[in-house]
Parts: sequence; C-alpha cells; structure tokens
Amino acid sequence: MLINTLPVLKSLLGGIQKKTTWDTWAPFVRQAELDHIVPAIGEELYDHLLTKINAATDVVTATPLEETLIERIRIALCHFVEMDSELAIMLQKGDLGVAVASPPNMQAPGKWAIVARIKEARDKADRSLERVLQYLEKHVGSFPVWVNSNAYTVSHSLFLATATEYTEYFGAVQNSRRLYVALRPYIIKAENDLIRPLIGESFYTYLKGKLPDRTYSWTAQESEALKMIRSAVANDAFSRAVTFININADLRYLSETDGIVNEDVLPENRRAEIKAECNREARNETMKLKKYLDHKASPTVFPAYYQSDAYTVSEKKPYRLPANNDPQQPFVL
Repeated sequence: MLINTLPVLKSLLGGIQKKTTWDTWAPFVRQAELDHIVPAIGEELYDHLLTKINAATDVVTATPLEETLIERIRIALCHFVEMDSELAIMLQKGDLGVAVASPPNMQAPGKWAIVARIKEARDKADRSLERVLQYLEKHVGSFPVWVNSNAYTVSHSLFLATATEYTEYFGAVQNSRRLYVALRPYIIKAENDLIRPLIGESFYTYLKGKLPDRTYSWTAQESEALKMIRSAVANDAFSRAVTFININADLRYLSETDGIVNEDVLPENRRAEIKAECNREARNETMKLKKYLDHKASPTVFPAYYQSDAYTVSEKKPYRLPANNDPQQPFVL
C-alpha cells in the first residue's frame, strides 16, 4: 500500500492523540486506495509508485518528483481514510453486535460533530486529490507511466479532462474533483449530442484522437477552436446536470442533508435560471465556433472539417472602409 505504518499515517493525518494500532487503520487505507486513489491516477502509476515504497518501513526511494508526488497522494489518502473510517472507528463489533466505545472519562461525540468532521475530511480529500492531478499535469513529461496508462487515455480523450480544466471555462466548478466526477457523464453527453453533429464526424474524430497525444502541437487555429468547443461543452454539460446533481447555493456538490447540519440544495427557480444561462452561453459558443470553422476552413486549415458535410461556405465578406467619394456613404456632422 502507499501507507504501511502507523507513524506515517499519524504524521500526515494529525489529530490522533490516543493509543491506536496499525491493524485498526490498515483496512481503511487499503479500501481508500482502491476507491479513490486508483481511479484517479490509474492502476499503472499506482503499481509503479508501490515499487518506490518499502512496505516494511514506508521509506521512499525515488526521484525528487516522485517523492513529492507520493507525499501529495498520501495526504489525499489520509483525508479519504478519515472520511471513510469516522463512524466505524467509534464502534466496537463482536458476537453480541455493535456498541459505541465508551472508555472512562471520555464521551462519544454528538452526531453534529461526526457529520461536520466527515464533511471536513471530504472537502480536504477533494482539494488534495485535485492538487495531485495538477502536479501530474505540470510535470507530465516526468511520469511516462501515467501518460501511457489507460486512465490517462480515458480522461484526456474528453475535451475537459480535469476539474482544473473545467474550471478554466466554467469557474463555478471551483476545481472540485468530486463535482467534476459527477459532471463527467454530462460532459460525454454534451460532446456527443452538441459538438459531434456540429463539426462533423471526421473532424470530431480527428480532434478526439489528438487530445491524449502529448507530442502533438495544436495549430493556432485549432487552439482557438478548442477554446470554443470546451466553453460550449462546459456550459452545456452543466445545463444538463443541474437538474439532477445535488448542489447548494455555492454550487458545491453535496452528498446528503443529514438533518442536523443542513445545507439546503439549490432551489428549483435558481436551477432554472442557471440552466437557461448555461444554455444561452452554450448556444453562443457553438454559433461562434461554426462561423469560425466555416470562415477559416480550407484544404490546409481544418482539412477534415473542410471536406465534411458539416462545412458550409462562409458568406461573410471582408470589411473595407468606403471610398471617400462613395455617395452611398455620406459623412454627416
């Protein structure tokens, strides 16, 4: 595992003052790695990092960049461990059933404290995991195992590959990994239903094929078109999702309303306003995109689009100032 000893867990997690044993925490560490870390970084990179860690001592022997990455993953992992274990760690289980531990001179926390602590751990885990992915993106050339992994190919085949990238085009996502994961099915829907028919199958396939390719350099025209595509997808996906996902007034993704620390979900009228505004923005971006592609397309610029049925000849003529003696354009003070 990425963490194998109690001292490392305590040094990263903090707040563990009482006596405890590694056997208590090991199942939660193992489960958190499988549920949260592996889906984010992929099996290949996960297995590679395990070879850099001494399973008996937790000593890391790796490059400086790998050491930093492992530390950041461990921080995220600890918050996921606390999130997943908070309730179970309080309970004693045996042949007589389940009971709440009640040592002398100690009192079990109230439900409000447990709920607040789980939410705090969830928010910290969310931010920490996105920072891991930001670090990988920043140093992508130093992690070929990740670039060549199936997880990388799957995530980067989307026009919006991470929460950070989504936030660039739709700031309300706020770099939230949890919200991004909830939005991914709607991103795929927006790509297929909005972008694919608009730009044509051949050009769509061409762009999607280049997205995971780190060696490819986008042309200036392609980069401009990608900005419009990503903005359209970001708004259209959120419009599709806002009816169904559980978010509050700050557009933070919620798991539930617990009855004690209530965070009201976004009211229906506000959801309708957001949906309408996102639809307008997505429509504007697609109109801009279509005009841009039709105006720029040629046998050498956007050739896949130019040769497709989606291309229409642009009727826009270059603007020229009228001649000084043009009787149709009089100058009036």
